[in-house]
Amino acid sequence: MKLKTVVATISLLTAAAAVTASADSLAALNAKVDALQKQVSSLNSGSSSSAAGNLVRFNAAASEMMLNNQGGVNRELGLLKARQKGTVANGTVTLGGQAQMDAIYSHVNQAANAKYSNVQSNSTGNKNASHLVVSHLDLDAIAAVNSWTTVYADFGVANIGNKSTTASTGVQLNQGYLLLGNLSQSPIYGFMGKKSLDFGSFQTVNIYFAPMNRELFGSAVGNQVGVGYDSHGFNTTLTVMNGKQMSQNWNVPFSGATTQTFSTTNPSQIGTDTNNANQINNFALNATYGMNSNGVDWNVGAGYLNGTAFTANNSDGTAKSSSRNGAWDLNANVSVAKFTVLAEYTATTKRTVIGTGAAKKLSAWNLGGMYSFPLMGKKSDVSLSYSAAKYDNTNSQWTAGFRNETFKNVWMGLEYNYAKTQVSTANDAKVSSLVFDVRTFF
Repeated sequence: MKLKTVVATISLLTAAAAVTASADSLAALNAKVDALQKQVSSLNSGSSSSAAGNLVRFNAAASEMMLNNQGGVNRELGLLKARQKGTVANGTVTLGGQAQMDAIYSHVNQAANAKYSNVQSNSTGNKNASHLVVSHLDLDAIAAVNSWTTVYADFGVANIGNKSTTASTGVQLNQGYLLLGNLSQSPIYGFMGKKSLDFGSFQTVNIYFAPMNRELFGSAVGNQVGVGYDSHGFNTTLTVMNGKQMSQNWNVPFSGATTQTFSTTNPSQIGTDTNNANQINNFALNATYGMNSNGVDWNVGAGYLNGTAFTANNSDGTAKSSSRNGAWDLNANVSVAKFTVLAEYTATTKRTVIGTGAAKKLSAWNLGGMYSFPLMGKKSDVSLSYSAAKYDNTNSQWTAGFRNETFKNVWMGLEYNYAKTQVSTANDAKVSSLVFDVRTFF
């Protein structure tokens, strides 16, 4: 009898505990359901603002990739790889830009050579001159429309390299093009619009000053359409463009050249077929191959441009029946540990006449090295480069610089440039310039 009582008591207690536990579980479940309903209601009420927040993004690294001075051509490939890695997300608009301020001092060896200074003085024959300049103020946007379509645009004001203290480009569309491609699904891509021409490399280790090969051959920007292929370290692009429409800056004087053409930054043209200036009659072919081998990143490249800014002439100086003068380019770079070395050579395919000079081929080259290291916990670089251009004489320049990422995405640096130009057989224009450069990407 006692055993039955004990068993009955235990059964009643177990049942009561089960009921209590079930009630507690049901209460907890109801609380979770209420919380989920509140979250759903919150998402429904704020869906538009949430979508807008995910649509527009800022990426300083992407802006630096597209706008920095040291990068060369073919930056659309960088965009495709950024999309492939997901750093530029599908269905987003990435906004950014750069601001660059420079203080420049320039000294020439003789008052008669003042026109070759990197700063144009208001006083005639002034050997020393300096000025402050907003070299770049750019806003750019990357629109990842879908998995295959990207639109890039860069608007800005530029005054870099212009020797006038007042001249400015004004606000303009520097680049704007449509990019079709998805490297995760196909190695083939295409582009159309206003962009820098894929010819050569024209990378530099310099902070501010452009090497002479870039000055003569690598500043072309204009309307074009092209197709590219990228797979297993090999990349090639074929670009076609209108004749005589690509703008380029010249800033390398020769003894036979006129002041108007070379001693100031003068817009010129890449296409030279003046009889068909409004036709699609110029093209460029570029190819690179590179990989990482045992911790060494290396890359070699070659390019051909069918029409340059320079006319084709016979050895006696008379114009050829076809005035088109092409150019070829060889380039290479290697990075190991914290060192980077690059080299490039570019030349016209035929003789040309510049000013009153003789008919000769024009060539230019650049050799540069950079070492990257931390300084007080901040990324830093030191660089040294030599570049030259040869026509009826050889003009050359040495450039040495140091820069430091003093604040996040803000680089400050000093760069010294020494340029030598043979004005005549008895006179060399020697120009020494120092630049303090502040640049931020956002």
